[in-house]
Amino acid sequence: MQLTHLQLKFNEEVDNIRAESEKTMVAEHKNNEAHQQIIQNDIKALSETYSNTLSDHLEQEKELRIKRCKIESQLQDCLETYDNDMGVRQAELEEIMAAYNDEEKLLASLLERFNEQEREYIILMEEKAYEEHLELERRIEDLRRRVAARIIQRHWRGMKQRRLERAKSKKARKGKGKKKGVEKP
Repeated sequence: MQLTHLQLKFNEEVDNIRAESEKTMVAEHKNNEAHQQIIQNDIKALSETYSNTLSDHLEQEKELRIKRCKIESQLQDCLETYDNDMGVRQAELEEIMAAYNDEEKLLASLLERFNEQEREYIILMEEKAYEEHLELERRIEDLRRRVAARIIQRHWRGMKQRRLERAKSKKARKGKGKKKGVEKP
């Protein structure tokens, strides 16, 4: 009896524990189902958001890739244009530099020739100046001689005239009886 009673008591307690456990399990199961439902709804919402975001991002990425391709293409075109322009300009620069170097060599040779001719010119001009100086001195001397000769001739003529006049005046005094107009040679 006691044993049966204990057994009944334990069976009752086990039944109570089992019933409680079942209640707890049912409650937990309901909570889990509710929680799973919430999580499922969250998963669904997040999946939808993810899908929308993913599609938006893929669309943006596609647009950005297209934009990048266009920009790369434009950049490539710009680089090719730049390379072509620089190639042409480099060729022009090299051509100009070659012409410049040729002109510089020509200038150097012309300057050398000019310096030689300038030295010759200076020598010739010094000789010419010396010759002109000599010619000027000769002309001055010649002019002095002519002036001196004229002065001497003038004085000589003057002296001759005075002698002639004196001689005439002496003759006129000596020969008052002679005819005037007849002269002796």
